Order: sequence, then structure tokens, then C-alpha cells
Amino acid sequence: MFHNDDDDDESILVDDGNDGDDDEEDDVTSRIRALQDTIANKKKELHILERRLSHLLEKQQTKVKYSPPISEQKLTNDEILRYSRQLILPEIGVKGQLKLKHSSVLIVGCGGLGCPVALYLAGAGVGKLGLVDYDVVEVSNLHRQIGHNMETVNKLKCSSLASTCHRLNPEVKIREYPLQLNSDNALDIIAQYDVVVDGSDNVATRYLLNDACVLSRKPLVSGSVLKFEGQLTVYNYDSSTPCYRCLYPQPPNSVTNCSDGGVLGPVVGLIGTLQAIETIKILVGRPPTFAKRLLLFDGMDGLIRSVKLRNKKLDCCVCGSHPSIHQLVDYVQFCGAGPDDKEKPVSLLDPVDRITVKAYKDMLDRGVSHVLVDVREPVELEICQLPCLSVNVRMRNLGKPDTKTLILTQLEKCQSNKVVVLCRRGNDSQEAVIKLRQLLQNSFAAAAADVDDAHTGDDNDASSSGDSGSSFKEDDNFPNYETACEATTPTTADSITNSSDDSIKNVNNNNNNNNNNNNMNKKKNSNNKNNCALDAEGVYEYYVVDIVGGLYAWKKHVDKDFPIY
Repeated sequence: MFHNDDDDDESILVDDGNDGDDDEEDDVTSRIRALQDTIANKKKELHILERRLSHLLEKQQTKVKYSPPISEQKLTNDEILRYSRQLILPEIGVKGQLKLKHSSVLIVGCGGLGCPVALYLAGAGVGKLGLVDYDVVEVSNLHRQIGHNMETVNKLKCSSLASTCHRLNPEVKIREYPLQLNSDNALDIIAQYDVVVDGSDNVATRYLLNDACVLSRKPLVSGSVLKFEGQLTVYNYDSSTPCYRCLYPQPPNSVTNCSDGGVLGPVVGLIGTLQAIETIKILVGRPPTFAKRLLLFDGMDGLIRSVKLRNKKLDCCVCGSHPSIHQLVDYVQFCGAGPDDKEKPVSLLDPVDRITVKAYKDMLDRGVSHVLVDVREPVELEICQLPCLSVNVRMRNLGKPDTKTLILTQLEKCQSNKVVVLCRRGNDSQEAVIKLRQLLQNSFAAAAADVDDAHTGDDNDASSSGDSGSSFKEDDNFPNYETACEATTPTTADSITNSSDDSIKNVNNNNNNNNNNNNMNKKKNSNNKNNCALDAEGVYEYYVVDIVGGLYAWKKHVDKDFPIY
């Protein structure tokens, strides 16, 4: 409302004859300006109010036309033709198809699970789909993520999948969300949909979706797949259905993902298809089969089991009788990892206890005698391995006595005290170093040895925990047994009893120093820590390090053509 001060107006308009009073004139001038400013501001407010009124009037005139109940609506001829094969199902029918047409589903994750879910829901005629995924399509996705193709590699997954769904059914409305779902945006996005489908591949997103769906009162159709196995269940369907937290109050310490554990494409497709079926049943008003039940699929043995789940926990912190969670929390902090931490580097060793790939390449070029221990699975070695001799010891076999015997045997053959550990990304190798040091009693960290300054600024890798690396320094008193490296089938801990003297051999026949150093293990030089010396009890010292970044760093910094997986 405008302010009307009659006294002020009168005092401004009436001349009292005191023209010589400068102070009074200044006061009048300032009051005039103040009133002018007030009028200008009120005009702006009036303009805003007029715009709001105009918008409301326009909205009132174009307000949603009368929409009859679904029972009175009809399908178009094109819709009848398109959906005819499911229209004749008594469980669906025209009413069910109309319900699908007016329903909406949010699909979180446009990967192996999200692709079949989106395609089948689009094909079934669901009216609106929301696709959430911040990632881009990679070639390694295509064997299982059937909504993408070679033409969409390096494009956003949500856009790629939306394009595929549009080509399948142009009548479906699709909204893309090229973002990470988090505590700030989840509730607003989920509120726009009837059902949420979880096709994510990380624990943080699973807890986020669960809590958001409970708070929003939306059913959550959840699926997960690894290797040959898959699981499926429906959370928060009704007042008695448990939520994810009812089953898993606390996040697990570690979760294997498809990148590390592998996955068979059809298994992902099967679970995603079942998620689509459960979603359709919910949308047409039929109870889902796997609310309060968990489907377990074993593709290797061809087994499908259904396990009954307990009812909602009364003391659940989010869906119980007296919940303690009333708003979304920090799920990265809660789970210890975020949605983009699937390949998170670990930091178990000090930088001085590791060597860079360039430092290791230099060791190979100089023929520094050592034993390379590759801790990947044998099937991974069939894919690729470094062009040098290695011993294959699986991670789960590191603590076995046969492993110690195998490594000591190979060290004796090459007359060295140096062990280098290799894995795919430089994570498992750090854990392996710790276990091998415990296994090889009286072994010491690489920091105990004098090492070369092998740090190179461009030899850093995202998988490493530090920037520096070190190579073993060759001591004048330490015999230099130069060994050339060649590709060969690694010796395995499982075949230690059958391994021959030729399993790891010295193939450099030009080394003339060997005969002069046959008694190197009998020497002791307490003044040089890098020497393979006997301690007071006659036990050798061994130096165990790993390669920063593993094979990924090798491809990035040493061999661009190296095959990686």
C-alpha cells in the first residue's frame, strides 16, 4: 500500500515566506527526492503485482481442460495397434494401458540395469521416464548396456538411452538428468515420479535412494548384479514392506564392482527385465511379486530362488515407528565412498615403498635382478601381462606357505633379494606388499634401502596414492646379475610342486659376472643396507615394493599400445 502523509504534502506545497532559510530549503529538497524514490519503488512493486495477476489470469483461462477419469478415457487407434499384444492380457487391458500412459518412472543409472528397464517401459507405453546418469558411454559398456552403441561412445549415457527409447516409442516423454543424484536434488526430482527404479552401481546411491523414497513415500524397485549372479527386490511398497536400511543398517566395508569382479551381460539384462516387470505391475495397480521377497539368480548353475524377507523393522532409523532420519544426510560420509569412487585409489604404503612404472622400466632395461609377483587372477594374465618373467600369486594365496616357498625359490634362482609386486591398478599390490613382508620374515620396507631418486613429475597416475617412486639402487658390493625379460607363462603358487628350474630363468647369457658372484648370499656387509645380507640369525633381508598405478600406469606412461581391460 502507498503511504499518504497529508502534513508532509502540505508543508511541501505551501510557501511560508522563509526563502532565506537555506537549511529549510535543503530539508525540503531531500524530502522531495525521498518521495520521488518511494514513488519509483512503488511503481516497480505495482508492475510486479500486475505481472503476477496477468500470469494467474492466463493460467486460469488455459487451465487443464477437463480430463475424464481413466475409466472414461479411450486409447487412440495407433495406441491400440502398438500395445495390442499386451492389451489382450486380462491383467493389463485398456484400463491398465491407460494407467501406464498416465504414469511416470524415474530410472537412476543408465547402465546395464537401466537400459533394459528404460527400453521395456518405453515399449510398454509408460507416459514419462526420467533418466539419471552423469557418466558417458565407453566401449567396455556395450557388451551389457544394450541401450547404447558405437555411435554414442563418449556421449552422456542418459542422452544415449533417451535417444534409443525415442526411436522405440516416440510417444513417451523423456527427461534427462545428466547429474549425480545427491542430498540436495534427490527429493525434488523423485517427487515428480510415481515409481523409482534403482539401477545404480554403488552403495552411497542405494542408501540415498532408499531414504529419499521412504521420505517421499515412493516404491523403490532395486536390482544388483555381479559376475553370474543377480538380486532383485522391491522396497517401501506398503506400510509393512522393509526398506534397504531394514536389511542393511550399516554400509559394508567394501563392495566389488563390475570393473573389478566382472559381469556377464545377459545376467544384467535378466535382472533389468525383471525390474521392468515389477514396475509395470505396480503402475497398473497389481502388487509386485518381490515386495518382502528377494530374488536370487545364479546364472552359472541356472538357479532362481526366492527368499522371504522380514517385515519392516520397527526400530529402523528411517522407516520405523520412531525414525531418527527426517531429512537426507551426507551419504558419501556415511558410506565412506561416493558414487564416483568405484575405482578409488587406496593409500596403504608410503611413496618411498613404491616404484613408478618408468623406474621399473629402467630396472628392466638395466637388467636389475628381481622377482616380479603378479597378484591378478590367472584369467587376467591371459588378457595381458608385462613383457617379462613373473610369478603369479593370487591375492587369496598370499598367506600360504607354498607362496613363501615359491618366492624364495625364485629369489634364489635369480640370486636377488628384490621383490616387485604388480596388479591392475596399483591397489591390490599395496595390500600384497604388506602381506608378503609379513610372509617373508625379516623383510624390510624399501625405505630401509638406499634408493635412486626415481621421481618423475609426469609419471604420476590417478590410481597412485603418492607422486614419488623409487628404484632399487645397485650397490658396488651387490652382485649385478643382469637378466633379460621375455613374455612367458608365469609360474603359479598352485604349481609350486611341479615347477622346474626353468620356470623362471636367466636368459641373458652374456653376463660374465655370474661366476664371480656365486657366493653372494654368504657375504655380509653391515655398512650397506642395500646388500642382500645375513642378519645375526642367518636370515636374509628382502625388499618388497609395488608398482604405482599398476598396468594402467604402464599403458599411460610406458606403452601406449599395451592392451588394458
